[in-house]
Amino acid sequence: MNRLILQGCGPVRPDNAKGTNRSHNPKVAGSNPAPATKNLRQCLGFFVFSELALISYIKIDIVCRMTVVRRIRDIVGMTQSELAEIGRTSQPAIAAYESGAKLPSLRTLQRLSAAAGLDLQMMLSPALTHEDRRSIALHRRIGERLLQEPEPTIAKARANLEHMAKLHPHARGLLGQWARLLDEPVDVIVATLSDPDPRYRELRQVTPFAGVLDRRERADVYRRFRLEDTNR
Repeated sequence: MNRLILQGCGPVRPDNAKGTNRSHNPKVAGSNPAPATKNLRQCLGFFVFSELALISYIKIDIVCRMTVVRRIRDIVGMTQSELAEIGRTSQPAIAAYESGAKLPSLRTLQRLSAAAGLDLQMMLSPALTHEDRRSIALHRRIGERLLQEPEPTIAKARANLEHMAKLHPHARGLLGQWARLLDEPVDVIVATLSDPDPRYRELRQVTPFAGVLDRRERADVYRRFRLEDTNR
């Protein structure tokens, strides 16, 4: 069975949380946890599932608009209707989860993962800094452009990479990661652009997507980011 690792820094809500901090009080491995640990687990709706023979590890982020539900389908190769049938829900519900129009609870994600033969886990990572959030906002917009115009956007990124490799040979490792990523399907690239994982935070520091957005578009991203960040 595969393991899906759900990164615990996004807006997935605990079940039954309607304007309160109550959680569904899931069972957690270990006995008599320390109060601080117990409170943290309750706050996050922390799931720990059985340890099984694992074939691969899949990192799932929930900040990116590419939802966990879509990743589940990608891994097992199912249509929305097929996942809906085995997950005891409807195709429109699956579509809403994938578009971000509806937010799945952790219990829903557990049910869908288990139905697809996956083991869902949660993990924690360092908090995003102001610059991390700003970079994600910019790259999320770049991802939108990539979906609209994949071929010219990737061509520009490859040309930038070639130029950057000549100017910054010390960054060969990170640039090589970008080169391999650009050979992946577009939806994988888009998901990575706004992935909060520390590895991708570092990768975005040498982004090859300079020039994809013009000055006006970048200014609009930063203006919207300032407004959202002020209201955090």
